[in-house]
Amino acid sequence: MKKSTKMDVSALAKLMEKEGIKVSATHLHVEFFNDKGEKLKFPQDKWYILIEYNGKSFTGFYRQGCGNRIPGYVLGGKVKHEKGRWVSPEGDRVSDEEAIKRGWLVLPKEGPRLDYIMQSFLTDASGAEESFKEWCSSFGSNPDSISNLMIYLKCQETRDALLRMFGGALLKQLYDAAGDL
Repeated sequence: MKKSTKMDVSALAKLMEKEGIKVSATHLHVEFFNDKGEKLKFPQDKWYILIEYNGKSFTGFYRQGCGNRIPGYVLGGKVKHEKGRWVSPEGDRVSDEEAIKRGWLVLPKEGPRLDYIMQSFLTDASGAEESFKEWCSSFGSNPDSISNLMIYLKCQETRDALLRMFGGALLKQLYDAAGDL
């Protein structure tokens, strides 16, 4: 049996196409530190996102781990991943961070999957359907934490923006379709 080279299309991607929902992603930079200035265990790519539907738009940021990058070619051949390090054909062994800085790991031409981006925003938004106390319980978060409250409020902002853009019925369909990913 011949294997298909075409990527499986999720229910969410099909619904987005049917409804004319457009998502675009623009790569901003690689982050090596979090918002508090602490070094990340793994670098991540930060993307600017634009979602458009029926003349309305929503913008936000999306982060994706460097594991979605593609090993590139260097003089002498392709880099390989062995035992948690990137190895050049010459035998240089470096971390993810150094491999990105050297250009050994490149972004895929098509960028991140657009249905995954939409699912991420829908997941954030759906969490805000609960009270803050319920949300903390669902995520194992401390309800006495101001930083957790700020995250929850940001999820509410996302939910409210998506609700204004899509309306209640379509947003529910999107939530349901995102559960299939």
